[in-house]
Amino acid sequence: MSNNKRMSTQEMQALAAQSAAKPRTTEQVSPGDIVTGISIRRLRVLDVHQYENNPRKASSSALSSMLDSIRNAGLLNRLAVCRLPDGRFITAKGGGTRLEALHQLASEKDEQGRPTADAKRFEFLDFDEVPYTSETALLAAHLAENLERQDMCFWDTAVGVVMMRKEIHKELGRDLGSREFISELKKRGLSKVAPDNLGTYEYAVNQLHSLNSAVLAQISRNDVRDILRPALSLIESFWTKHSQLGEFPDMQQSWLSLYDAGPEASGYSAHALLSYLKEQLARHLGCEVSELERLLSAHKLDPEASIAQLKAESTPNPASTDAEGSEETEDQRVSREGLANLARSMGQANTLRTGLPEGVQAPAGEASDPGEGDGDAADHADLIAGGIKTAAPHQLQIKSPTGPLQVKDATGPSVGQAHLQGLDPRSSALQIMRTHLDQLADHVGIRDFVLDAPGMPYGFFMEIPPAGLLGADVQDLAVQGWWLLANLSGQLPADIDAFLASGALPDTGPDGYLQRLADVEAWQDIVSTSLGGQTLLDAGFMVHMLTRASEMAGLALDLAAAMKLVNDTSAGGAA
Repeated sequence: MSNNKRMSTQEMQALAAQSAAKPRTTEQVSPGDIVTGISIRRLRVLDVHQYENNPRKASSSALSSMLDSIRNAGLLNRLAVCRLPDGRFITAKGGGTRLEALHQLASEKDEQGRPTADAKRFEFLDFDEVPYTSETALLAAHLAENLERQDMCFWDTAVGVVMMRKEIHKELGRDLGSREFISELKKRGLSKVAPDNLGTYEYAVNQLHSLNSAVLAQISRNDVRDILRPALSLIESFWTKHSQLGEFPDMQQSWLSLYDAGPEASGYSAHALLSYLKEQLARHLGCEVSELERLLSAHKLDPEASIAQLKAESTPNPASTDAEGSEETEDQRVSREGLANLARSMGQANTLRTGLPEGVQAPAGEASDPGEGDGDAADHADLIAGGIKTAAPHQLQIKSPTGPLQVKDATGPSVGQAHLQGLDPRSSALQIMRTHLDQLADHVGIRDFVLDAPGMPYGFFMEIPPAGLLGADVQDLAVQGWWLLANLSGQLPADIDAFLASGALPDTGPDGYLQRLADVEAWQDIVSTSLGGQTLLDAGFMVHMLTRASEMAGLALDLAAAMKLVNDTSAGGAA
């Protein structure tokens, strides 16, 4: 017969409580965790709080199913918590929806106001306790957990990324460039933040924060990148130029705070929000929305024009109709008048005929009188309506942002050497064209992004600039210059797949133009962050760039005339 004393119920409970109160070290956690080890602690559920800076703010649609799941099967995976310096326990890496469900269960009352059986069951639970290290690590752990689950809305993701940038800035004591910031995120287990989305995240947080939470939960990346940012940048440029009613950012935030999209933002769409903002702007300016839209279109083409000039440029011409009698559209009017003006201008701006480099003869059949224009409007129209003829490639050394790039087919002399040796008419024309190209690129500060490409129609293409370097929107001259040269170079084809397969463009690496163009989503992000927020491919833009009264237009006309000279010599050689 055993002499061992059997423990009483009270002694067993006391021993269990003592064991639960003593931390127990367990396995190492994954690299995404904020610590290198965990311990188990039993806590009262209602004493564990949500992390106040958790990026996820939108209510999870999974709460109801989560509540039922925990009620029926219990909590399958312990929540991670940490103890703040003030003694409070908070979630350590996500788990907000599960904690909310646990709080509801632990707070349940019956009809007499007494805790239900489930409330007693979930009053105390075991949690994985991790030590608190820093606010940056805590925020990173929550953001990583939410991104991993892939169910966080765009706005919450944007806020979390922007908050992370601020916290890392405070931690390191200095500003971070985009690449360095992405590197720091990866060190903290955040590998799912796309570099090309940073500009869109920051714009959204800085410019749209006054919208109500229901609307913010509905906004998508495409809404911001493709619709709202380009349009609001144009409106701000117009307002800054012509309104005396106050600072636009203040007015915009006031309008956004009053935007009502109905219950649960059921009436929200990016276009509906934009229409609302245009209505507010039109009301403040005392005009109709239709008139405002015409003024905005005219301002986009000529940012320096006065209101009177914009009104004159945007007034519809009732007499202008097509063959079927319908009214001419604004784009058609701009293109028609601009093309005619361009044809006249190029007939008068033929400086190449007397401005050839010493020792280079004008190609046979070309006029030598600077006042003699060819007067062929159709040829000039080709330059801006997508009809640029393809010249045979010439041999140039290709450069890339990271250094020289060797090309097997790039044989023969460089441009400078070829000039010393004497050139045939087509090569002379290419030499002249390149001189005018460099002059225009220097004028708008984008020379570093003009790279050589032997396989392209004119031997060059425009490389992608770093985010924000050229300017914030398409009103910036450098941005407009980039798009002008990109259009002229032939690197913006209608059939992208065929263009990529042609091998005409050199590959300058994963951050270069070729690889970004091949990825639709990456290209859209590049447009948003590096190229003014919108594509400029329409004929109206090209007409404006080549006909407005500015030094850049003069340089652009010289370049266009030089390109025509290349085309003419190529056609002559082929004949």
